[in-house]
This record gives sequence, structure tokens and C-alpha cells, in this order.
Amino acid sequence: MRRAFFVFLFLLVLRFSLAEECTTGIVSHELTKDGHLILWKNRDTKNADNELHFFDYKGFSFLGIINADDTTQVWAGVSNFGFAIMNAESRDMAKPGEDTKYDGEGFLMKKALRNCRTVEDFERILQETNQTGRDVTSNFGVVDVYGNGAFFEVGNHEYFRYDVADTFLVRANFAFKGYAKEAYGKERYLRARYLISREIENGLSCTDFIFKIARDFYVYGGLSCSPENAIEKEGRQLVNTSGSINRFRTVSVALFEVIPDTAFREFVTFWYCPGEPSVSVFVPVWVYSRSVPVELDSIGFSPLNRLFQRLKFYVYDDERLLDLGKYRRVRTRLDRLQGEIVEKTYRVLKKWTVFTPSRKEVADYQKKIAKEVYWEVRELLGEVDK
Repeated sequence: MRRAFFVFLFLLVLRFSLAEECTTGIVSHELTKDGHLILWKNRDTKNADNELHFFDYKGFSFLGIINADDTTQVWAGVSNFGFAIMNAESRDMAKPGEDTKYDGEGFLMKKALRNCRTVEDFERILQETNQTGRDVTSNFGVVDVYGNGAFFEVGNHEYFRYDVADTFLVRANFAFKGYAKEAYGKERYLRARYLISREIENGLSCTDFIFKIARDFYVYGGLSCSPENAIEKEGRQLVNTSGSINRFRTVSVALFEVIPDTAFREFVTFWYCPGEPSVSVFVPVWVYSRSVPVELDSIGFSPLNRLFQRLKFYVYDDERLLDLGKYRRVRTRLDRLQGEIVEKTYRVLKKWTVFTPSRKEVADYQKKIAKEVYWEVRELLGEVDK
């Protein structure tokens, strides 16, 4: 009996350690200063080798985050219809007494991107599979180009819908309708809510996620600080990022910026961060280009993802402790680069919303940005490795 208990405990811990422990959110276009709808996911997982892939099916094409070379599943993505989806694992949606099935979220999201144009379409998939069952226990965040957004807390045979309407929603790794007593990731949930609320008061936009929210490593009750404060600190100080929004397990970020107008359905800006955001840069891509820069999707791995993994190895004293001195050294340089990318991208987007560009023009632009980031990071690594 004692041995059986410890085996059960080990399997439980293992299951949680392999889960997609993410922090996610949706912000209504009614709350952003530019009127854009925002969908966000910090992806936390053991699979550090992430790529961005372009999928093309009959009538549907989409961009999706994948584990390197595994195109069977998608972990966040946006389609040519302006439909975007992501998830955060929620094991507490396992219903007591049922033979719960897990780990099918990536398959379900790929199915959604191949078949859905709207939030309502995604709900129909859930309705159709309620009786037959799904291998998922997860919070799914979904938005569309009509300005709709919702979280779905999904179990094997049931789901609960929460519309964003004119507010914002956040989810970590627990469901409001879940069956567990403990809310896993509650600190990340509370911190994300606080940060989004604060930025809304100041006029929130996608850049607040890029420069602040996605890379925040403040932890309640611990030795920690926000990234903007970390830049000002002197000397060597270590921060445990086990429980923060930007975690040692954060491997990529999906940030979708939606103009709620069907005329721009292929111009949802996918700000993709191919590494832990504290030591990485967001690169803009669009489904309209029908392509992905080679720096983000290659054979076996993403070259840019590998570079950011090396930067992460440099700034971490051990697996979980981030060295603020080393962080300052790389972040100041990366911020200059990120600022230039953001400024150039919004300038070109303003032009594209007036005069529709060719697909080649968009593809060339995102290739240029990805290449700039790649060579800048290579140069930075050469300096810190000395």
C-alpha cells in the first residue's frame, strides 16, 4: 500500500512537471488605446526547442508554434481568417470518478485552426465532442477578427465559456469551474491581472506585453523585482523565477494583435518570441506572407531559438536563478533592438492598412527583421562569451 502511494505521488508530480504550465490573457479592443484585440500566452514547458511553422490546407492556412519538427500539434496559432487560439493546461478540469484523458490540447488547437473562422465555430467543436469526449483538461483562449474573445475551461466531457466582452480575462493553470481545492499558478494569475489593470489605466497596447508583462519576474513574498526595476539594480543579485510570469520554464511567447475588421483578417500581427522573453526579442509575422523566416523554422531546430537558449544559459546562475547583473548586460542591448523593431513595424503596418502590400513585400519584411535579430544576438553572444 505504501509503495503504491509513492508510485501514485511520483506519477502525479511527473504529470504536472510535463504539463503546459502557461500564463495567458485576452484584452478586449474596448480597453486598448489603439482599439486592437490582444491574445497572449507565455508558454511554459520542458520542450525548449520551439519553432514557428506555416501550415497550408484547403481553404485554411495558419501560423503555429510547434515543438521542433513536430507538425502534428500546435501550441498557439492564427489563421488566414483572423482566428487565433492558445491554451494553458488546467488539470483540475479532471472530473472526479471519470477516467480522465490528457495531453490532446495541441491536436485540438491544430484542428481548430484548420476548421474555425470564429469563436462560435470553436464552441461548436466543443459541443460536438462533449459526448464522445476529448483528451484535454485545459483553458483555451480564442479570439476572432470580429472582435470576439473568450476563454473556454475544457474537460473531457464538459466546458465552460467566459466571454471577454469589454473587459480582460487572465488564466494560469487552474479553472474557475475546476474540481481541485488549490489554484495552481494563482500567483502568476494575480500578478498578470495586476499588471494588465495597471497598464489599462495608462493606455494599454501590445507593447506593454512585449516590454513589461510577458517578461515580468516579480514573485509575491520572494526575493524578486520587476524587469524595469532590475535594470536599475547594481551588483550581483539572483532571482528565483520558479513562480513568476516569466519563468525558467518559459520557452516562447505568442502575442496576437487583432484589428477587429474583416478587411484585415490576414493582418493579425503575430508577435512571436522564440525564447524566454526576459532574454529574447519578439519578431512580427503575418499569415498573409504565407511563409516563415528560416531563422524561426528550419530542419531540426530554429536557429534563433537556439541562440536565445544560449543567452538564457548565460544569465541563469543555475536552472532557476537568474543573475540580474548578467540580465542587465544583455537586456539593455536587446531593448534597443526591440524598440527599433516595434517602431519600424507599426510604421509599416500603418502603411499596409491603407495600401495593401504584396505577399512578397510582407514576407521580405519579416525575413529582414528575423535576420537582423539573428545577427545582433550572435554578436551579443560573442561579447558575453569572452
